[in-house]
Amino acid sequence: MAGAELSLFVLDATGCYRFRQASPALDLCGSVELDHMRGSGVGVTDPHIDGAWWASGLGSGRVSVPVVDWMSLDAELGAALAIGRPKFVLEGMGILHQPSLVSGRGAAGASFHFR
Repeated sequence: MAGAELSLFVLDATGCYRFRQASPALDLCGSVELDHMRGSGVGVTDPHIDGAWWASGLGSGRVSVPVVDWMSLDAELGAALAIGRPKFVLEGMGILHQPSLVSGRGAAGASFHFR
């Protein structure tokens, strides 16, 4: 069966503004992201390895709730706008992947504060 093996590398720079200090703390964040996807054909007669770069701009909102002095629980929702949308194509099969123009992002986790 023909297909592809794809890998994604993401480099991100984020800045946030805390507009509410009280609990729960609220942040507005903006990011610039540089993405690189690399792929190789699998199960084809002439496997080819190739890759492409693109960038994205992101905006998000984050809520942070302190649990103890040195840790908080965080939740973040946002959206990304892709700048450049390369197509990853496998000959005879068509487009395998293309980044969406707009995508949603979500994250949840814990932050540890070192003072």
